Amino acid sequence: MALADIPAWMDFVLQVIDGFSGFCEEQYRERLKIYIKDKQALIMRDENAIIGAAVFSLQDGSIDFLGCILSIVIVGVPGL
Repeated sequence: MALADIPAWMDFVLQVIDGFSGFCEEQYRERLKIYIKDKQALIMRDENAIIGAAVFSLQDGSIDFLGCILSIVIVGVPGL
């Protein structure tokens, strides 16, 4: 995960949250930079497309964001 991934990450988040009214894009972007710098951000890709993402806190032991595009994940899981 690198700072260069932020535009694609933000596009992904906007798809996943689907209009969450409390979302502040600029605040989120600045916080994401901190997670990336601290190596506490992960993305899962299907070729170039982000299909899953997570940010977590090692200090708190919490998952602060977890998102996936469910239709893509389910299709790729044998037996579902």
